[in-house]
Amino acid sequence: MKRKLAVALLSLACASCATAGSSFDGQWGYRQECRFGHVANLQLHQKGSEISGTWDDGTRVRGEDGLLKGEVRNGRAFLWFCSQSQDDPAHTCPNYGQEEAYLQPVGETLVWYRSSVPYITLHRSGPDKAVPVDESDCVEGDE
Repeated sequence: MKRKLAVALLSLACASCATAGSSFDGQWGYRQECRFGHVANLQLHQKGSEISGTWDDGTRVRGEDGLLKGEVRNGRAFLWFCSQSQDDPAHTCPNYGQEEAYLQPVGETLVWYRSSVPYITLHRSGPDKAVPVDESDCVEGDE
């Protein structure tokens, strides 16, 4: 009986470890419709503490996209980006720049920080998951 309980507890502990390690994996999105609009998407693939993926971030006027890589440290995903744009050769893929951001899980969301300042809050996204519209920065009368 004690052995069965120990095996059950061990398998439960291992299952929770696997779940905790995959919190960054998947599609994440942000959407704001006021002013110029703002849309951002991250497609993250996590293998152990390493992260790879793609990103896009922009408005109706201008945007960028590219590849990302990173690592998980202390519950945060620290990221480096490269861009598909030729505007900045130092950061044109495959040239990743310096560590530029980190992601912090908060409930069911990821808060994207730039230089330790909150930038946007990302929600799980995908074909069957609509990204909620962020109206927190919008003022009445914005179009």
